[in-house]
Amino acid sequence: MKIKINKKLVLFTSILILLPSLVGCVFWNQLPEEIPTHFNLLGQADGYNHKVFAIFGLPALMLLMHWVLLFLMIKDPKSSNISSKIQVLIYWIIPFVSCLLMISIFGESLGYSMMSGLLAQIFMGVVMIVIGNYLPKTHRNYIIGIRLPWTLENDENWRKTHRLAGKIWVLGGLLLFLNSFVQLYVYWVFFLTLFFVVIIPSVYSYQLSKSES
Repeated sequence: MKIKINKKLVLFTSILILLPSLVGCVFWNQLPEEIPTHFNLLGQADGYNHKVFAIFGLPALMLLMHWVLLFLMIKDPKSSNISSKIQVLIYWIIPFVSCLLMISIFGESLGYSMMSGLLAQIFMGVVMIVIGNYLPKTHRNYIIGIRLPWTLENDENWRKTHRLAGKIWVLGGLLLFLNSFVQLYVYWVFFLTLFFVVIIPSVYSYQLSKSES
């Protein structure tokens, strides 16, 4: 059965994504002309844009990403395999990211120490733990999961791959979460974690496909 879009939820989450624009208008005069819009993993601002773009452009881009993600979900040929919990995650991930990002941007611009690097690492860790818990429960689809030709063609390959991937993503998320407080080799830990949570399940699924053929 094809997924039906929840129009009320789309409207609510879209308004939530654009809410930072309203907040930006309220604090317009207090905000500097150039606003930090990008932070490294240590929380240091390393990219700036005019406040017009930061206040209106960024939320608009987030809204576009939100709509595209929802469109892809309902147009997925295997959308009937997307569980209700995964649908909830898809509806809320962009609004949550948008609000967290704009809180960091406005906070830093107004002179508050938002610990953006710490927040980013904690957020990534939590997201990976959440996704890791969902991965073993997913079925073949084109939106979320290890979407490789051999996983998409075989239910058993998909199941075994995502059972392993779920464990690895949870472990990776815990590592990022704990390291956000220790701050030990932040860049190495971050990028190596992302590398391994993608590569290990992918190689495993490929080996499965070879052994099954």
